[in-house]
Amino acid sequence: MHAFTREERREVGWLGELHPKWQQKYGLPQAPVLFELDAEPIQTLPMPQPGALSDQPPVVRDIALVFPAATPVQAVLDAIEAEKPPIVRSVRLFSLYRGSGLPAGSKSLAFRVVMQHTERTLTDAEADAARDALVSLLGQKFSASLRK
Repeated sequence: MHAFTREERREVGWLGELHPKWQQKYGLPQAPVLFELDAEPIQTLPMPQPGALSDQPPVVRDIALVFPAATPVQAVLDAIEAEKPPIVRSVRLFSLYRGSGLPAGSKSLAFRVVMQHTERTLTDAEADAARDALVSLLGQKFSASLRK
């Protein structure tokens, strides 16, 4: 597997398991995972910026949407990051499905959305409104719809 920078799509390293013959030669119970990373290209990437920490409980919602099959997952994640509601702390893809039960030429992407306010506990209505805003955003930008 090769690693690429997001902006330039330039290879910056590789990742893989040790060849089975070397695993056997050294008597390893499992194949170790090895990697090599070229530090120079990633040094130009911006550092993550810390956000405000909160002692309030997070609210988690899972959302499954149907997208046109050609929709790039990274474009969806980038759109979410650029326009997410302020209470949304993170959005992670946890499932990509193609197969029966979906319209032809489509795929299902499921996201785990973590929301949190820095000063108070969120209400269900606030969490649902943020979830609905994400669904609306993805519907407008990618013609996505909630999976039934």
